[in-house]
Amino acid sequence: MENSPPRHILFATDFSARCDRAKVRTIQLALQWHARLTVIHVIEDDDAPFEQPETQSLPRAVSHSAMLLRDELSAIEGLSSTVVVRRGRPHVEIREIALQDKTDLIVTGISRNEFDGRSLLGSTTTSLLRESGLPVSPR
Repeated sequence: MENSPPRHILFATDFSARCDRAKVRTIQLALQWHARLTVIHVIEDDDAPFEQPETQSLPRAVSHSAMLLRDELSAIEGLSSTVVVRRGRPHVEIREIALQDKTDLIVTGISRNEFDGRSLLGSTTTSLLRESGLPVSPR
């Protein structure tokens, strides 16, 4: 049985600089494999009733980041892409859209320990690895 490359890649991002390397590598893979790319960002809804004034602009910042990413991706010749922003629990929303869109591979960024520089898997990535039933590649 021959393995074929993924036809649809889902990249989960928090729009931080930590995800930049994973984003670049995911774009490379999508182009190499001629795969469709969906980028998802999930705004965690759990803390909404307790938002402080300094975090109330988060949706505007997220909307702006999503717009910039859409522009960046649409400028890449040969790349078929979509950017999605949702509210909820990240691993639940990511898994839901991955299954709904028949994703073949989920790519996530990794966290870094600020003190010693070691790479760590975040809670969203860990939950996806355990619960998604799909291949997950932390980058």
